[in-house]
Amino acid sequence: MVIETARILRQTYAEILIVPLTVLKPASAETLAAGLATVDPTLRRFRLVASESTLRARILQRPETAGPHAWCHEHLEAGNVLMADAAFGEAVPTDGRDPEQVANSILARLATTRRAATVADRAFACRTHHLAYREVVERQFGAWVKEQQDGFFQSSWAAQPHEIVLFDGEPCGYVCVEDRPADVHLRELVLAPHYQGQGIGRESSGQPVSPRGLPSDRQHRQAPPVRMDCG
Repeated sequence: MVIETARILRQTYAEILIVPLTVLKPASAETLAAGLATVDPTLRRFRLVASESTLRARILQRPETAGPHAWCHEHLEAGNVLMADAAFGEAVPTDGRDPEQVANSILARLATTRRAATVADRAFACRTHHLAYREVVERQFGAWVKEQQDGFFQSSWAAQPHEIVLFDGEPCGYVCVEDRPADVHLRELVLAPHYQGQGIGRESSGQPVSPRGLPSDRQHRQAPPVRMDCG
């Protein structure tokens, strides 16, 4: 999984470094990351994670020449502890995914960013709202009434600060996330139709951003529950 995922990633990013967790301690991982960051301040770290049942199944699927099954199973518990340690980077789930899907998830994280919305973004956001909602509204309620939808957008846009979602630097949607004491409330996430289904929404909703568009201090605290309202 790791080797094949890295091979796919190298088609886009040449500088991919694979570090086996079993030969590192968390402190060593931080030292390595700090050293690499002096060379490349944009360094991103990812750790591929999976459930124990998935890992056991993968071990049995490998030929013994790639690593004795008994030895791998003996070291599985220690590997699970390392895999759960955030010191090794951002968690990327691999259960039920092939290497290409895992690589695409990482690429989406690297390409997806957010910035605070400005007054100049209102027209773009309104167009995106209409593109994203029109098919659903017509399917469920019949006629699309532009004046009515303009009003729905305006009331939502004015209620809370929003951020613009960018993919490869291009605006592709908008999001509203409330950073509350007990939870992080995903109030609204809207993407233009041709950007949907690529993992952009999942990645953009997972980036804590303050109302001013600066990184939230929740990035440095234990992650709170994420609450999503769908209506």
